[in-house]
Amino acid sequence: MLSQKQGSLPTSQIELYLAGCRELVAEKSKSRIAARGIGQLSPDQRLAVAARIAACMVFGNRNAIYVGMDLPESSDEDTLLRDLSGGYETDNGARFAITEKEIRETLSTALFSTRGPNRIGWGHQTYAEFLAAWHLKKHDLSVAQIKSLIIHPGDSSEKFIPQLSETTAWVAGMVPEIFETIVQAEPDLLLRSEVATGDSLQRATLVKALLQLYDEEKSYDRDHEHYKNLHHPGIATQLRPYIIDKRKGVIVRRTAIDIAESCNIQSLNGDLSKVVLDLSDTLEIRVQAAYAIGRIGDDATKTKLKPLLETDAPDDRQDELRGSILRALWPSNLIRAAELFPLIKPPKSEGFIGVYRLFLSAELVQNLASEDLVLALQFISNLSQPRHEMDRSFGSLMDGIVPKAWEHLDKPGVTEALAKFVVTRLKHHDEIIEGKLNKTDQLTFEHDEDKRRRLLKAVLSTLAKTPETDGSWLLSSHTAIVLPNDFHWLVSLLDHNTNTKLQNVVADVLFRLFDDRSPKHLAEIIHD
Repeated sequence: MLSQKQGSLPTSQIELYLAGCRELVAEKSKSRIAARGIGQLSPDQRLAVAARIAACMVFGNRNAIYVGMDLPESSDEDTLLRDLSGGYETDNGARFAITEKEIRETLSTALFSTRGPNRIGWGHQTYAEFLAAWHLKKHDLSVAQIKSLIIHPGDSSEKFIPQLSETTAWVAGMVPEIFETIVQAEPDLLLRSEVATGDSLQRATLVKALLQLYDEEKSYDRDHEHYKNLHHPGIATQLRPYIIDKRKGVIVRRTAIDIAESCNIQSLNGDLSKVVLDLSDTLEIRVQAAYAIGRIGDDATKTKLKPLLETDAPDDRQDELRGSILRALWPSNLIRAAELFPLIKPPKSEGFIGVYRLFLSAELVQNLASEDLVLALQFISNLSQPRHEMDRSFGSLMDGIVPKAWEHLDKPGVTEALAKFVVTRLKHHDEIIEGKLNKTDQLTFEHDEDKRRRLLKAVLSTLAKTPETDGSWLLSSHTAIVLPNDFHWLVSLLDHNTNTKLQNVVADVLFRLFDDRSPKHLAEIIHD
């Protein structure tokens, strides 16, 4: 709509907001136009009045305008119509008087919405924050006057009022001198708004100020989601010295790496990989660089990290480096399952939930191909501990692999491999599936009888080869593999099989499944 009316799209966020606000104050109601109730002001005049209202409310810390005929009993949050009236505003150099009539006409536009009886507020707070800044710019207030509104009185360090941070950022985008003031005093405030970093020069200036701020450890990096606003053509040159210089502090190096990642600076991939591979560098920075490579690195850069998995880094006590490297390699298919599973070790740090545990608990299975399920099942079958003794992430890994194996039971070798896993859990009287997956997968097992019996037959055959394992636990597991209606099928399996060990296992299951109150069960026994 804006491009159709104005001939081109806005080129900046300031232009976009100004055009949007102008649209909102323009009359759209056909019924009001037909009734000649469109008011006396032009859209630009209403916009000027709206900016006056915004400035009064934002800098006066008011939330709404009281429009009733009688004065309110008490309200420190409202501003009155009479406080907004008086004097003049200008439109294209022409002055027009501001009375309550002009205020009311402007308040009836789409910029505003009701706040209950006789109270009107902004449709969205960003309208007020933007227009308050635009009002200062429109009236050509001096830098000193603007600073008196947005800086704490008597603050020699020139810290800005936190409640006015958004409006201050808008002002910085409109008034270069204010931008420079903020860059020197509080650059991280500008980081939170892309309006204040509108061109490459401003962004370069802000990056320089931020790196200096964090290098001197006068603040902490906490606005990662806004780093993407800093991208400019020369940013790699600014960041590289901080990324590779081991003499720099952790905070500024971490910030430089995070900015490189957020801005997707491909030319820094080589520098990031050198940091990760440097065993003498700080572990925290190596982890940060590895994580960034996982997010933005190309395949060649990611592959360079692979050798680090073959040795155990003693200082990687929380497995953050190992986890970051695995995360970088595995979703990109740069490491095969046959290579991956031998590298999986129990987490070193008890109770610490980091990248490595998240990788084991969810990400490994998420990217596991069906043709790799036999390897995955072999891995979890070789876990010799009962569930309560192993790390939770290994339990989650099992609970992720088993449903996927059940889904792809027709794949060659999966039925047999899953049966072996079931038997290893029976040995410990463990659940086959535990936790949140239990109910869902129990229902799945029950609702596909042919598939379940195929798995059950493989489990019974495996049990016959492992006589030390108690097969009766099959009937106690919450993940139902054996059901009462399997009695006839099990009798038939007993009759048609000559393997003595298998017959013993089946007979034991039948004995425990037998219900002397069931006519069907009694009929089967009498018939035999």
